[in-house]
Amino acid sequence: MDSQPTPPTATLRREVLYALRTVGPASAEQVAETGYLGRAEQDDAGAIRLSEHNCAIYGVSGPYPIACQAELELLGDVLGARVTRECHIASGARSCTYLVEPAG
Repeated sequence: MDSQPTPPTATLRREVLYALRTVGPASAEQVAETGYLGRAEQDDAGAIRLSEHNCAIYGVSGPYPIACQAELELLGDVLGARVTRECHIASGARSCTYLVEPAG
């Protein structure tokens, strides 16, 4: 049986979940190893700020800005959390940064 390559969204989902479960230096290393050059930090209230310094969808985000909105919605759905984009590369920022807070 031929194995199919992992779709980018599945990889993103897996790496974000890993980062959120293991906030700290280890998670930053794991996310960086996958090419996202990411960082995850948890504040005293339990919210997580997730930053990705590479954009997996940059090539399509210019002509199709809805791609960024879909990524934001995907993060919220997959994580079961309230996710707010603080900045993103497609708008000229140096990272795509999300605030991840428990839903509810």
